[in-house]
Amino acid sequence: MRAVTQAPHSGCPRSPGTLSAISGIRRHAIETVAPTELVRCLHRIKDRGHLETAQRVREAVVHVYQYAVDLGVLDPARNFVNSRTDGLPAPRSRHYAAITDPEELGRLLRDIAAYKGNVVTRAALRLAPMLFQRPGQLRLAHWEDIDLEGKLWRCPPEKMKMREWQKRDSRTPAHLVPLPRQALDVLRDLLPLTGPTGPVFRSMAKRSEATRYMSDNTVNAALRTLGYDTQEQITGHGFRATARTLVRELLGWDREVIERHLAHVSDEELGGSYDRATHLEQRRQMVQTWADLLDDLAAGKGVQPAQAHRFQVRRQKQRMADAGTGAQRGRRTDSTRRL
Repeated sequence: MRAVTQAPHSGCPRSPGTLSAISGIRRHAIETVAPTELVRCLHRIKDRGHLETAQRVREAVVHVYQYAVDLGVLDPARNFVNSRTDGLPAPRSRHYAAITDPEELGRLLRDIAAYKGNVVTRAALRLAPMLFQRPGQLRLAHWEDIDLEGKLWRCPPEKMKMREWQKRDSRTPAHLVPLPRQALDVLRDLLPLTGPTGPVFRSMAKRSEATRYMSDNTVNAALRTLGYDTQEQITGHGFRATARTLVRELLGWDREVIERHLAHVSDEELGGSYDRATHLEQRRQMVQTWADLLDDLAAGKGVQPAQAHRFQVRRQKQRMADAGTGAQRGRRTDSTRRL
């Protein structure tokens, strides 16, 4: 079933153990694979102690089968794969390791700045804490999605973590990520190497195709190279928790704005419209303030209580101004209705 490793954005793990576990079906035509064969392959992975890998392989196979249906290669009636296929138990829930101490974060940022590995990897390491988007979302970024002049990264639904029907729904909006000045500097340095089209973080391995992305383990491997335990100290996904905590506690930004930047959007919001422009402008300010704070932490300046208090007072004034504008707009609407 060669399509498992070839469908776009399938995300199928490619470790030798995983590939050997599915070797019985990976070269079969997709319409000839029986449900029992797939179940046996997934349980072989689980029985080796890799339940989460089995879950990811199943998710990848779901994508492949749906992709085959969309192309007309597979009859929809023969698409038997879904989230309940093989009855695998849910993996044990675990929070991603994250650093929430400003001093420790500053030390990590200095280590990242001193990283001597691949240039593309270093760029991903620098952007991960700055933009705090999902690792897969960052890894799959294309130059065509990035507007350096407009200081904006547009993430199409198909590259986001959401239900399949939402990815295919034309009403689902792209996730917009404003880019601070520091992120633009990183991307402009990377542009001559991997741009101007295709993957931003493409694989730089010898004989690798120009359209191939860097591995989903690249950032974590680099963190381990720097001496960090990705199980207990920090992981690529953990940068989201780091920013979520410190942006709220030190900079005083509203939870709603932070959640929007994290792309934590409810199903109800995805089904309707919302004021993206207002949140986008607020998020522009938020990510620039956050990137400036990261610079201070990397320089060893730390965050003084008075500085944090000034940030929060500034946010409180902004909230009051926004509330006043909203109230004034409401009064104008009522007057118009009476007329």
